[in-house]
Amino acid sequence: MASGLFNGIMGGASLALGLGSAIGSAVSMFRAARETRKKEGLINAQAAEDTGWFNRQYYQDMTKRTDVQNMVRMLSDHQKKADTRATAQAAIMGATPEQQLASQDVNRSSFADALANIASNASQMRDQYLQNYQGQRNRYYQQRLGMQDELSNIEQNKSNQWATTATNAFKGGAEMLGKVFG
Repeated sequence: MASGLFNGIMGGASLALGLGSAIGSAVSMFRAARETRKKEGLINAQAAEDTGWFNRQYYQDMTKRTDVQNMVRMLSDHQKKADTRATAQAAIMGATPEQQLASQDVNRSSFADALANIASNASQMRDQYLQNYQGQRNRYYQQRLGMQDELSNIEQNKSNQWATTATNAFKGGAEMLGKVFG
C-alpha cells in the first residue's frame, strides 16, 4: 500500500509538473501572439501615415508648388521682355503689324512649350509617387502575411500543447489511480 501511495504521489507530481510546463508554454505563446499583434499595429500605423503622405503628394495641385510658380514667373517675365524688345525693334525697323504678331507668336509658342514641359514633369513625378507607394504597400502586405502566418503557428502550437497536456493528464491520472487502487 505504501509503494502504491508513493507511486500515486509521484504520478501526481509528474502530472503537476506537466501542467505547470503546459501553462508556462501557453503564457509564452500568448506573449508571442501579443508581440506579433503589436508589430502588426505598428505596420498598420506606418501604412496609414504613408497613405496620407502619398495622397498629399499625388493629388497636390502642381501649379501651387513654389518651384513651378517661380519657373512660370520667370517665363512670363522673359516673354514680356521679349515682346517689349520685339515691339521696340519693330518700331525702329519699321516692321508691319503682321511681323510684330509673328514675333509675339514665337515668344508665346516657347512659353507654351515650357508650360507643357512643366506638366510633363508633374506627370512623371506622379508616376514615381504611385510606383513608390505601390511598392511600399506590397512590402506592408508581405509583412502582414508573415505576421498572420506567425499568429497561425502560435495558435497551432497552443492547440497542440493543450492537447498533449490533456492526454498526458489523462494518462497520468489513470496511472495514478491504477497504482493507488491497483
